Amino acid sequence: MPDGGLDATALDAPLDRGRTDAAADWQGPRTCSDAPNADWSCPLVPEGDSGWSRLGCAPAECSLRIAQRPAEERPQFAWIPCANGRPGCREMSRAWARGNDGARVRGLGAHTALGPYLWTDIQLSRLGPAEAVLLAADGTGATFAATFQTGPGSVVCLASIVGISDTAAAVSVSVILDGPGAAASVFWGPLNGGSRWLRPTVVFDWFTCGLTSTPWRFALDDDTLVTELLPIGNVYRIDLPGPRAVRIATRDDVNGAPGDPVLAGDAVFVHGDRFGSPVDEWVIARGQPPRPFIRRMDRDVYGFRADESVMAWLEGVRTTTARDAGFYAEITLWSAPLAFDEASVRARRLGHVPTSDLSPEPTLAFGRYAYFETWTRVRVVNLADATSWPIDCDPAYQWSIPIVWLGPEEIALGIRGPDETPGNASITIQRIRFDALGPPEPLVP
Repeated sequence: MPDGGLDATALDAPLDRGRTDAAADWQGPRTCSDAPNADWSCPLVPEGDSGWSRLGCAPAECSLRIAQRPAEERPQFAWIPCANGRPGCREMSRAWARGNDGARVRGLGAHTALGPYLWTDIQLSRLGPAEAVLLAADGTGATFAATFQTGPGSVVCLASIVGISDTAAAVSVSVILDGPGAAASVFWGPLNGGSRWLRPTVVFDWFTCGLTSTPWRFALDDDTLVTELLPIGNVYRIDLPGPRAVRIATRDDVNGAPGDPVLAGDAVFVHGDRFGSPVDEWVIARGQPPRPFIRRMDRDVYGFRADESVMAWLEGVRTTTARDAGFYAEITLWSAPLAFDEASVRARRLGHVPTSDLSPEPTLAFGRYAYFETWTRVRVVNLADATSWPIDCDPAYQWSIPIVWLGPEEIALGIRGPDETPGNASITIQRIRFDALGPPEPLVP
């Protein structure tokens, strides 16, 4: 199973200028220092009485427009019984496709303290108009809505979710220009139904900072945003609402390139991935260097996830034959109470994972860990008792990456055609209740 993930997007939090050599020994967090006269604002320009505003910092080729009253402009999506008749299953109505069978929706969300929230990026055609909407999945409508269009030539416009926490969300709007140039704006604000968000602000101008990397994987809680940059090798932390981003890990701070950041408590967890060496997990406390957290001499540690009380991860024993390079002879699932230093980790093996490749983009929430066993099967594990439900996709379809959300009573998954890429471009999104799946089965020891 190839590695998956969110699409590369542009990041956020006005930065710090002047780049520190990444090869230097740890001397505290590195920053790109604030420009005293920098104007990081990005105005919204109303378009008459249309109810929409143009994003002033975006080029005209993108036709990037933001709804002033998103709950009115983009009402709630409808959830209907799944076409396959699966018990306890609802799916998103395809009314948004407007008769276009080739339309796709990319979905990502989270089950927050306020209920489930869903981000959708709807593409009606490859080069035509697209919509980006963040909405309360069971609420009154959209919190954020935008329309955008890829322009002529090499101008590419993107609007992507950065993350959703219990009380806030962040959305990145990025513009990739012809040649070495880009602009990015982030929308960050509270999750409270159809309210307007904060004004957009350019919060991570990596070209001005001398960076040639693209932010892509993100972790967000109520007051912190963390991102991994591409090409891999740097992780930044931003205390919201900014404006200062701090580089907290480089490839010289951990065993290889740091990646896949996870926020728990006041710490950031990353894995260190160096070719030819086992993949380890590292912990980064605020203002401290990365420290080893989970290390195995003969196994790779991947898929680390954590919440307020528990953490879980996968461990893979590498094969020794060239034919199976990149695959694993055995994969197991482990769990432990949340800890913040290596000596305090009380690991417990939960069971065998019946696949030869480590699952991309697993999810942990509400005491459950969900991962892709194959492209057609997702498994949800109850960490307390090591029981699980396998959830199979409809015949002739596959699940999309990533898992849309994992809630206390249900899981939401995107589905795609078998010949489409593993990314999160979906035909629709299905919500499946756990109580309709029957009794959970024990994991194989």
